[in-house]
Amino acid sequence: MKFKSIVFWLEYPLFHISPLIKSISEQSGLKTIVVCEKKIPQWRLDMGFVPPDFGVSDVYVEPTSKVRKRIEKTFSDKESVHIFHGLRGVKKNHKSFITLTKELCSLGLYFEPSVFGGTPKGILRKQIYRVLFFKIKNHVDIMFALGNLGKDQYMKLGLANHKVFSFPYFIDDDAIIDKTSIEEISRDKNKSLSIYPKIKLLYVGQLIPTKNIPLLIKSFKQLVKSNKNITLSIVGSGFLEDTLKQQVIKSGLEDRVYFLGKKSQAELKHMYQSHDIFILPSRFDGWGAVSVEALANGLPIVISDRCGSASIVKNQTHGVVFKSNSVKSLTKSLQLLINNIESYQSEQAYLERIAYVRHSLSASAGKKLFIKALANIKK
Repeated sequence: MKFKSIVFWLEYPLFHISPLIKSISEQSGLKTIVVCEKKIPQWRLDMGFVPPDFGVSDVYVEPTSKVRKRIEKTFSDKESVHIFHGLRGVKKNHKSFITLTKELCSLGLYFEPSVFGGTPKGILRKQIYRVLFFKIKNHVDIMFALGNLGKDQYMKLGLANHKVFSFPYFIDDDAIIDKTSIEEISRDKNKSLSIYPKIKLLYVGQLIPTKNIPLLIKSFKQLVKSNKNITLSIVGSGFLEDTLKQQVIKSGLEDRVYFLGKKSQAELKHMYQSHDIFILPSRFDGWGAVSVEALANGLPIVISDRCGSASIVKNQTHGVVFKSNSVKSLTKSLQLLINNIESYQSEQAYLERIAYVRHSLSASAGKKLFIKALANIKK
């Protein structure tokens, strides 16, 4: 199916999806519209998030009912496709979805996986999703599911296999490290290893329970027994900060574990490039954008298999996927990278990781993959 217009319906201006939308708006020839039900919430702004760049898209934030109806009517034809990023909790966007099911346009979803754990809350969430997908699955023409975790989840909820695509969140092309910087970083790191062989581990993210930082600290405690040259930097903030600092002190690691607080995007780039291994130990993460950021700056990553972005690890040069909530699995994975750190820090390894990000995870690559996927829609 060939389209002329694409409308993205978002809960609020979301930076995770903005690089893709920007690339589509500027490079695809499609007229691109973005509809946001709400403004960016304050808690996101408090984390340092800035309004995202949607390129040359027409952007509507908190549109009136009249504007919504105009958008629905204008782009109701068969040459228009609507992509909804979430339906639960966005009542107005959900209502627009229902309205558009009666029109000739195509409808798609771009969802992260959700937590369907064994807790009463998780079981209830699963039932809600089952009811939702029972009602809408026949109206969904395409599904962009975050990672293999998302693809498996939404196929189990009843979507046809040929409609579901495992998809990432993409990163701005400009955020990917360049070849000159790679040469300098690789050379400097290998020089440092020969003089003072310190290996620097890095976590970036919120200090909250789902990120499972206590697991990382436990694993790090095991690692220092046989690796006297390692340190761990924890970047971010959250209500668990004091608890985590106490865990570090009780573990006797205060001279090896550093809490560095929140960092700006420019500061984060330096953090990635000055460390050696990135870890995302989450119990569950719908995606995990920091893992892509780390890889885009040349770092190998060690990531939990309960993160949507675990699917970006295609070979050992990219890093290792470990079993979620397992100290043994995380420790073994980190030890593998530590044992082979010179190989991971070689210029060739850096170039391979960056080439992979440009080919598969950059916004320009995402635009091509997205348009190709849309061509599979059959009405």
